[in-house]
Amino acid sequence: MATSLSGGDVGQIAAVIVALAALFASWRIGQSANRQSSWNVYFELVRRYESPAVALARTIVLKERQRGLLSEESSVWTIFGCFEAYGYVVRKGVVKGETVWTWNGDRAVAYWWAFKDLIESARQQSPEYFAEYGWLVERLNDISLKHKDSTYVPEPEDKWVNYVLAIDLADAERSLSEGHGSTAP
Repeated sequence: MATSLSGGDVGQIAAVIVALAALFASWRIGQSANRQSSWNVYFELVRRYESPAVALARTIVLKERQRGLLSEESSVWTIFGCFEAYGYVVRKGVVKGETVWTWNGDRAVAYWWAFKDLIESARQQSPEYFAEYGWLVERLNDISLKHKDSTYVPEPEDKWVNYVLAIDLADAERSLSEGHGSTAP
């Protein structure tokens, strides 16, 4: 499994960072309506995750995973970038961790554990890679502990991880076939 970042990967990471800066700036401008603004930021991130570009990335990555492959050119960085954005806005206090835990926490945690080796390899190249995503997974585990009195740490081939990712694959394929989502990457 290749783990080096190509120019396209770096470009996608840079695009996520620019999007985060824009989201943060829009949040600051609308700070007087903080609660509404928080939901706007959250729904923008959800819209991005459900967009055709990310739905296609999810479909490619999860089908490759089912076949035991993950090419260097795969779209895995796009998916991780979405979760990196969730982590950033939660850590900055723009969106509550409880909100992400309730609506997207299972997917964030499942992808983290399914691709933990790949993430760790990237972070050996640069510890900043997916630092916000890693922080988010820790926060989601804390919230899970608070709600369930235990922290579940799955393994990459865990049945729960596979179940959550199978649901995500079905959602992504359905979204693509129905033409749902925006045209934003």
